[in-house]
Parts: sequence; structure tokens; C-alpha cells
Amino acid sequence: MLEIDQIAPPVVIKKTLTFDLKEFYRHMKSALKDHGYYVRERSYDEDVTADGSRKTAFLWEADKKASEYVKTMITVDFVAVTKNVVVKEDDKERKAQRGQVTMKFLAFTKKQPESEWELHPKRPYGAFFREIYEKFTKGNRAAAISSGLEDDLAKIIDEAKLFLKMRRYD
Repeated sequence: MLEIDQIAPPVVIKKTLTFDLKEFYRHMKSALKDHGYYVRERSYDEDVTADGSRKTAFLWEADKKASEYVKTMITVDFVAVTKNVVVKEDDKERKAQRGQVTMKFLAFTKKQPESEWELHPKRPYGAFFREIYEKFTKGNRAAAISSGLEDDLAKIIDEAKLFLKMRRYD
């Protein structure tokens, strides 16, 4: 049985600005990989609305193995409604996007205790021993995993905020 524990409340960032969406996309994916996460893109959608603006949305699931049966995960739910604009940077013109960006970050752990502790006819007390093991010996390790995940989440959110602050064109 899969157990999921949310580590922190969801963090939402909303900004209205002019920025390079492709550059931001690459930067965030790189930031997650730099922290040791494997990034899966669960969905990616681009739609042009009636007023000519473009809605870009993607959902990433990033995971990292924390122990033999625990994974830490961060999801990034990104939505931007933008219009293409031309900006000047170092006396050169380049294409950028102006609009509203919304990102939602969520961090949780996934445990798969059934791997060796599953109820089995030959090991009827496996689940009982797993509970004892987690309660008395894994408590400190579980706290360390949660703390590490919270630190990773804070650093990734800080990198997103810093990028949106430093690489804006308005």
C-alpha cells in the first residue's frame, strides 16, 4: 500500500511581469535537476485565447530517492497567460512575454512499505514489525528526510522568485 505524506502546505506564487518564458522553463527544470530530482512532465498545454494572448500550463512531478522505500517529491503546477512583446536588452531587441504567472508548489513523501513488509502467508507478522521499525528506529530518519525536503522546496521556490525578479524586462 502506497503512503503519501504532505510535508508543507502548498506554496503559490503569482506575478505579473515581462519575462522570457522559455528561459524560465529551462531554468526551473535545471534547478530541480541540480537538487537531485528527476523531473517528469505530466502535462503541457498551450492555447491561444480569443483576445490573442497565450495560455501556457504545465505540471511537473520531480522525485528523488531518499531511502530504500521512501521518495521525496515536489510538484510544480505552472500557468501563465501572456502576450508576446519585443523588449530591448543591451541595445538588441528580443522576444519576451508579458502577463501573469501562477505557480503552485507542493512537497510530499511517498512510502512503499509493501516491498518487504507486506502481509504474506509465510510472514504473517511483517506489517506489525514494519510499524515497530518505523516507530522506534526510523523516526529520526523520517524527520531528517522531511526536513531535507522542506529545505529543497524552499531553495527551489527562492530560485523561482529570484529568476522572476532578476530576469524581468519591465
